[in-house]
Formats: sequence, C-alpha cells, structure tokens
Amino acid sequence: MKLSEMKLSEYEQKMLQLYWNTLNEDQTLNIFNNPNLTTLSFINHLKVKQFQLFQCKNVIPVLNSDLKELEIEQCDLQTIPGFKLNELEVLKAKNNNILTINGSQFPKLKELDLSYNKNFSFAELQFMNQIQKLTLKECNIYDTNVLHYLDNLTELDLSQNTLQNIQVLQYLTFLTKLRLSRCRIQNLEFVNFFQESFLDVRKSLVSIRRSCRFELLSYHTSPTIF
Repeated sequence: MKLSEMKLSEYEQKMLQLYWNTLNEDQTLNIFNNPNLTTLSFINHLKVKQFQLFQCKNVIPVLNSDLKELEIEQCDLQTIPGFKLNELEVLKAKNNNILTINGSQFPKLKELDLSYNKNFSFAELQFMNQIQKLTLKECNIYDTNVLHYLDNLTELDLSQNTLQNIQVLQYLTFLTKLRLSRCRIQNLEFVNFFQESFLDVRKSLVSIRRSCRFELLSYHTSPTIF
C-alpha cells in the first residue's frame, strides 16, 4: 500500500487514520513525502510487517509491535521515537539527524543502516551486539573502537568516512563482507599472531586475517589519496 505525495485536504494531510484495514503481513505500507503529516493513528491494528516512512518529519507513528522491518528516511529525526519493537529485525534510518539510539528498543535487531547521520554518537552501538549487518556510510566516523563489541557482524559498510585505523576489525571473526570505499585508509594491517593473505589495491598493501573468511572486500582510496 503506497500513500505517496497524496493530494489530500489540509486536514487530511495532518491526520491519517488507518482503522481496521485488511493489509496482510506480507504487504508493505509506504508513506512518502507528506511533510505536513503530524498524526498517524492505529498502525498497531494493521498486520503489516514492513513500514516505510520517508520525508514525513513531523509524524510519530504508533507502530505495530510485531513489525519486522522499519524504514525512516529523511524525516529529520534526532532520535528514534520511544516505542519498543520487540520483533524488529531491520531498521533503516538514513538521512536523518539522529544523535543517539537506544539499543534496548530493538532486542532482535539484525540489520541497522544509519548512513548519512553525521552527528551520531556511536557509543550505544556497543549494547547492540546481536547486529549482523551494519551500514554507516558518511557518518563522520574516525574512531572504530566501539565495533569491538559487535562480534556477531558478518557485513560492515564504513564507506565515505575519515577512518585512519581499523585494526579493531581483527576481532570481528565472523565478518565476510567489508566495504571501505572513499575512506582515507592507507593500509589494512591485521597483524597479530595469525596467517595472512595479501592483496595489492592501488598501491596500498591490504592484509586480511584468514580467520575472518572474507567473501567480499570493497576498498577504494579517497580521491585525495595517490
């Protein structure tokens, strides 16, 4: 069900009520580009497992506690609203102004995308060690120490950050996919009593820990690096 750029009256643009609809759990509810929307009522009566909310910065939805996937993009949020989604597995909150996240809200979260939240404080991530896929593109990250706690990660995207040292990745032994496009890293050296395999990547020596079982390594130097 898509409610994108709806041609509604001024009153309807501010309040959307979805009482006792017949959307089933296999469908996705999309609400795009309705900046005047301030009240979204009775989402908890819907059975949908996927909910997408883009460019609707004034709305704080009452969400179904059984929701599996939530996308909140370009809503100018500074924090994720204070609901607890016990069954949520995928959270995508790109292009907001998120400052922090409360990991206890999402006890079953497996995938998190906070790309383009440039003022985000990553300290809370240490309490979300159940996450398996983490995407943090262009988040002004320079210190990756908090990743040490996320030892269940299998996929990690740190592209377009100002990273200098990522030796902490040696502790992520389940990591199979790593993306570091347009970072300022000169080399990757995970040297700590283990066997190594070496790849030449544009004149940068990349050392990859065999025990990490990498399937994909995406690495591109920053335009300022020669």
